[in-house]
Amino acid sequence: MKKFIKVTTWLGIGLLIVAVGCIVAYNAIGQSIDADGYLQEPFFLIPLFWLFFFASLVAGGANGLARIIQSRRKVSQEVS
Repeated sequence: MKKFIKVTTWLGIGLLIVAVGCIVAYNAIGQSIDADGYLQEPFFLIPLFWLFFFASLVAGGANGLARIIQSRRKVSQEVS
């Protein structure tokens, strides 16, 4: 259980960092209008941000659930 908690902690943090990196890259690259009048923007970074953000929430939720289960097991072992 401890390994699962460690993995989900670092996975959640890593995914959140990648999500923030997507938004930073989107703003750093910027938008422009080319000679034909088309808007040029890195639109693919917006859905990637949401994908990584929600994946980090899932990893964080799994981490929290594992911590709750671990603490309840520890309490039940101390009572026995």
